[in-house]
Amino acid sequence: MLVIEPHPFYGGGMEAVALRLSKELQRRGHEIFLVYETDGTMLPAYDAIVSKKFRMQLPGFPMRRPFTILALVWRLIKLIKVHRIDRIFSSHLGFIRVCAVIRILTGTPAFFHLGLPGSAMPFSVSFALRWMGGGISPAPHTLATWTEKSWPDETLWQVRNWVDGEEFQPAPNKIELRAGLAMSPDAFVIGFVGRIVREKGVEVLVDAFNLVVRKWPECRLLMGGTFDQDYIDELMKRCDAPEKFRVLPRTSRPQEVYGAIDVICVPSIWEEPYPLVLLEAMASGLAITISDVGVLPDILGEEAAEWVCAAGDVEDLAQKLEKLANDPVQTRRQGVKMRERALQVYGPKDPVTQYEAIMLGTAVHEDQSVGE
Repeated sequence: MLVIEPHPFYGGGMEAVALRLSKELQRRGHEIFLVYETDGTMLPAYDAIVSKKFRMQLPGFPMRRPFTILALVWRLIKLIKVHRIDRIFSSHLGFIRVCAVIRILTGTPAFFHLGLPGSAMPFSVSFALRWMGGGISPAPHTLATWTEKSWPDETLWQVRNWVDGEEFQPAPNKIELRAGLAMSPDAFVIGFVGRIVREKGVEVLVDAFNLVVRKWPECRLLMGGTFDQDYIDELMKRCDAPEKFRVLPRTSRPQEVYGAIDVICVPSIWEEPYPLVLLEAMASGLAITISDVGVLPDILGEEAAEWVCAAGDVEDLAQKLEKLANDPVQTRRQGVKMRERALQVYGPKDPVTQYEAIMLGTAVHEDQSVGE
């Protein structure tokens, strides 16, 4: 399998899916090759599993530069022939047209992880969709948007995301991790991990933190992920206790961020496709609060319904955070339950088997159970 990953950095959900799928398929005896453009933080992880990696310019499909397109297609076809590659995988939709040309010229099918909803696209992309080997989306509402964009039903699949319970575990050294962040071991740390952007509900979280910290001065707010510094400056101004609000850049070791946190918040105000952060937090044994959008409540399960907040409801979120801050035993108990659910329901075995079947051409649409 040839993985096209232009920018292999930790911090993006789609990049993480590509890496995790590559790991699991390599464990099952499949050979993995990587094409990339930027030296990213994921490269050491890829080094452990790929047979070979190739660095090259990956411009996608610039319509006004036809010779650039031809050069890219020629280089990829050469790799495919020399290394006998029979499948292509990517989560970057800018390569759909490139992969369609490759399919026409060589017969090599490409499979795309559809981590984002389908949006407006030129006719050339719509035409290229019929040449894809498969499109794989983790959530039903995301899948529906691609159906609307004319992705053929026979090559469109729903397969949930997953988490490795060995890679993400409860931290045995929480005190040390907090010391490294200059945080008290006795603080109640509210956390957010992911893209720090408005649609993720981070403003709702900051406003809720303002209410909580008035009653619980030992509370701290910790965010980690990708961000724009101007937006962080806005959030700091929005926060009533900016000295208790810490922001960390994306890291290749998110486990260390989770390890310093008591409760993870996923307060999104848009329909999340299937956030890996939620699965990672569950496997890390953390208490969790979420908003009621998309598939988030389904992931957490009915037993955790009391920790689901109305999207955008600051007071509702604050009340749930106060309840957890007031009862450390309940916080730990919820974390234990979340890890049990992650291990029992969201392990890699079933979804990776489905990915493998789709890419080998043995999957049938009547069996979509792992996507539900």
